[in-house]
Parts: sequence; structure tokens; C-alpha cells
Amino acid sequence: MWTQEIANFRGKYYSVSRAICFPKPIQKPHPTIMVGGAGEKYLLKVVAKYADRYNLYFGTPEQMERKINILKDYNTQNRKIEYSIVLPCLIVDNDEEIERIVKRMKKGNMTIYQFKKSVAGGLTVGTIDDIMNGISQYVNIGVTHFIFHFLQLDQRVLKKFSRIVKVAKTI
Repeated sequence: MWTQEIANFRGKYYSVSRAICFPKPIQKPHPTIMVGGAGEKYLLKVVAKYADRYNLYFGTPEQMERKINILKDYNTQNRKIEYSIVLPCLIVDNDEEIERIVKRMKKGNMTIYQFKKSVAGGLTVGTIDDIMNGISQYVNIGVTHFIFHFLQLDQRVLKKFSRIVKVAKTI
């Protein structure tokens, strides 16, 4: 479908007749194939064989590094594979702000420390500097793409985040 005007396919389990894909992908020969998940025994083998990018959901740097090492063992063809991660993100000015948010989220029985640790090890919760330090831990192990799940999102947070992105582009 990515290369033909009208595509037909007949496989063991599925068939497609006269399928149209428009507009065609810009990337040649095809778009980036990203496979995400945490499975080590089968999923990472699929990544090693077919994917251009591996994505982990809400993992710590240690968990991501473990996946990368296992994936390298499975990657016997030495294919170039990029690494990405989905991370929760809460940008604040100070711990008091986290405390108010924790109460608003009805997690009032948690301490700030417990809340931070429950959110991807706390690496993407805090001030801009805290988050940049957290992100750098992932960059240091080879992660090149980030997908952020914002826990509190408004114009103020977006402005703060744009500063993080500008700083990250200079690194």
C-alpha cells in the first residue's frame, strides 16, 4: 500500500483486495516502524527482526537499559534500532505545588517522595532542572525519542515545557 497505486495481498490468514493508501508516506522506503511493549522473551525478538524503533511505556532508566541490552543480544543482524519511551511528566515550581496536585488527584495519603517515586521513579516530576536531569539519564543510555504524558496540562505548563525542549535541543 505504501508503494503501489492499488494494492492486493493474499496471505495465509488475511487477504486485501484493491486497497488504496493516500497520501503515500514521505519516508522511503517506508515510515518508521515502532514496536512498543515490555515483553522480553517474544516482543523484543519481533523488535530485533522488524522494527526501526523500540518503545517502552513508563519505564525507569534501569528497566530501559535492561530492554536495550536484551534487544542487542537478539539483534543478530545488527540492524539500527532507535529507542523511545513514554514518560509521565509533571512540571512544577516547587514541592508545595506537588503537594497541592497530589491532594487534588486524591492521593493525599502519599508523601511527595512517595508520589514522585510512583511516577516513573520521579525522574520527570519536579522543576525544569529536575526533569532535564531525569531526561538526561535516558539519553545517556541511548534513548533518542520521548513521548510525554502530562499529568497536569495548561498554558503555563506548556510554556515551561517549551523551555525544556529548547534546552534539550542544545544538548
